[in-house]
Amino acid sequence: MKQVDDKLWWKYIDNTCTQEERNHIEQLMAEEPSAMEEFLLRDALHQNLSKQVLEEPSFNFTAKVMDALPEPDYILYNEPIVNPLYSRIFLAIITLLLVSVVVLAFNLDDGNDTAGPIASYLQEGLSLFKGFLPTLPPVIAQAIIMTMISLGMLTAMDAFFKKRFMTARNR
Repeated sequence: MKQVDDKLWWKYIDNTCTQEERNHIEQLMAEEPSAMEEFLLRDALHQNLSKQVLEEPSFNFTAKVMDALPEPDYILYNEPIVNPLYSRIFLAIITLLLVSVVVLAFNLDDGNDTAGPIASYLQEGLSLFKGFLPTLPPVIAQAIIMTMISLGMLTAMDAFFKKRFMTARNR
């Protein structure tokens, strides 16, 4: 008897095989009675399985399965990589530096050399920035603003979801 793949038999029974495969199996069943017996057995099995009613799992099936699973060998590390205290210190230093630069830049005497070399350097940098800002294309300015807003929103959402799901997990 020529061997027919199991998948090909089930494709024939389910009517999902190609015409060429169908012709091959029908020719084999016509030539060999053992192939016809094989088909009848598989067809009877298919009919019996299709008559059976599927059972619904119990209400707490998932909980039982999850309780039966072993504990993982690893521990999920949910702590931030950078200590929040260090982040706050870094932001405070950056804020202090930015405020001092702005105060120095706007408290300069125009044309007075008594302010010193640092103040005159800041004044030149501020005048370059003031000259650059109006030449920035609106599309690029909008892209920069939208990027900043998006990053702010993502940061806020990250903090919100971390707070919500971490407290829900620890209950």
